[in-house]
Amino acid sequence: MSSDQARIMIWSTPRSLSTAFTRSMSARGDTKIFWEPYLNCYSYGRDRTLHWADDIPGVINDKYTFNYVNDMMGKFQSDSKVLFAKCMIEGITGNFDVVAPGYKHTFLIRHPLKMYRSFEKLSEDLVPIDYKTTFKNIYQELEKFYDHVINELGQSAPPIIDADDLLAQPKTVLSKYCELIGIPFTPKMLKWDCVENFSVLDWECTDVGAITRPEHTEGLTMSKALQSTGFGDGSKKKTNYSSEDYSDDVKECAEHALPVYERLYDLRIKI
Repeated sequence: MSSDQARIMIWSTPRSLSTAFTRSMSARGDTKIFWEPYLNCYSYGRDRTLHWADDIPGVINDKYTFNYVNDMMGKFQSDSKVLFAKCMIEGITGNFDVVAPGYKHTFLIRHPLKMYRSFEKLSEDLVPIDYKTTFKNIYQELEKFYDHVINELGQSAPPIIDADDLLAQPKTVLSKYCELIGIPFTPKMLKWDCVENFSVLDWECTDVGAITRPEHTEGLTMSKALQSTGFGDGSKKKTNYSSEDYSDDVKECAEHALPVYERLYDLRIKI
């Protein structure tokens, strides 16, 4: 590994602005992106344990094993100063040891009411997953891996970004994030071009799965992140969660997740 090549992963729950964050990293111009490599193994690879997409033509690819993605992510990229992997925590649930060595781990969190409401809409429109069961303990898994990074991998307390903070003050949050992970901040991270689909982004690991297929990019799944050109002007305020209209299922899931979210929130990058 080259001493001047930063290797970074960011972990999150689903529906937590992680694609927008990845677009920000990609906009730097010096960064190689690995798109959800472990989630691809979990959902679409030879040893997948999630089978919701088994009957969807063209989305399964047996080459996606943990060895395959770790070999890809471990190679030196001569044209990139930063290697950046955006990962969903469910891709390594109960299997933390599969994660590639040599990467600095960071985290992105979102209030569980927003996360579960977004996933409820996704499950109704596209992905037939019972989020109430599959993702009941997803925040708990995120916290477990946070502790694993410190206690087993020996890294210092990983930086945590809260999605609301990112939308409210993107420049401040991104500047502090870059400082903590040891790469220079650039204003390029605040703006990027609108695109129609993933094929023009030149990201690794986007050749598998239903979510990145062109026929789905106009739906709820990825359209906002693909068509966006930045995080906004910083005028967005945090939601008054008590006033929102959420379903009983979303409220139940969020109540279960809230204590973990609040613990992680207390450790976040402060603005």
